[in-house]
Amino acid sequence: MSLSLLLHELATNALKYGALSAPAGTVRIRWEVEQGDHPLLRLSWRESGGPPVRKPTSTGYGTQLIQFAIAYNLGGKVEQNYRTEGFEAEIVVPLERAARPD
Repeated sequence: MSLSLLLHELATNALKYGALSAPAGTVRIRWEVEQGDHPLLRLSWRESGGPPVRKPTSTGYGTQLIQFAIAYNLGGKVEQNYRTEGFEAEIVVPLERAARPD
């Protein structure tokens, strides 16, 4: 459920403030599994074609939700980049925790 919450929050923000709030805006989502002794799920979220992005001056509930859900519930990490051209997020989660039901 944590990954579902994460994707819902990212999509909601894209609709309200980001790329999906503009007619030409797009979101590109990529994912891959990095094999090894401890396989990782890598998820990439890239927005483009929306209004110029500015880094928020304060941390809102949505950002806290994303960080908490991924770090605490799944033992992963989230890197957010507020590029002027579009918001980006990189999510890395241990696959054994991502596949486990909450």
